Amino acid sequence: MTQVSFAHSANRTRASLRRTVTLLFLPLVLAACPNGPPAPGAAAGPTTVNPVAVRRLDNLKSMAASRDWAGIRAVEMSDCDDPQDAVCGESHAIRALACRKLATGAAPGARLSFLNCAVTDGRAALAAGTAVPAERRFDWEHELAWALFDRRQVVPRTTLCADNVALSEQADLLLRHRPNLPDARFLAASARFVNVAECGAVPPSVACADLAHAAALLTSSPGSADPRWSSLAAAVHLQQRDSQCLRI
Repeated sequence: MTQVSFAHSANRTRASLRRTVTLLFLPLVLAACPNGPPAPGAAAGPTTVNPVAVRRLDNLKSMAASRDWAGIRAVEMSDCDDPQDAVCGESHAIRALACRKLATGAAPGARLSFLNCAVTDGRAALAAGTAVPAERRFDWEHELAWALFDRRQVVPRTTLCADNVALSEQADLLLRHRPNLPDARFLAASARFVNVAECGAVPPSVACADLAHAAALLTSSPGSADPRWSSLAAAVHLQQRDSQCLRI
């Protein structure tokens, strides 16, 4: 009986040892087989980095450091296929910045093409950059808002209101993240003013609410030394009077 019990105990010990070894080395086996199926419930792994895309990003960063905006604009860019492709996203973000820089110094008739590039690449960067750090993503959102503002200034009258809607949405996104950021408040106020003064297809109650919101955004602290700030505040006040939103 003692011998049988001892043999049975030894068998249990060996079985337990096999299970322990299996559990210890299973991660190593899975790591050695990266193409195998993920474990049930496991999150998808990071996107495989394309070495060509990495070299292109390094080249874009180098050109940005030397302010070669035209060179960056000329670089052929592929679409980003993955919402977590940070390399592709950052590449588009750099080109979006380059295009807006080029628009600043371009002749009036050439600005729209550069600003279309800034908006398109800015949106592509955000679509691919869902996994980038929040601070960097906010910088991209900030840059896209200014690109939309600049483009709204030069688009044909037929598309101005659609561009203003896009600007309003982007500015409100900035406000949700940074309610005290002067740029966010200026851009949101500008969108609300243009909605009333240029697009105009809103009931008087909505128009007055938009103008009151714009005025509040421009009178809260901190303000901005940008002369566009005071000019917009004056225009909002005048539009409030013209729209009979103020009791005089």
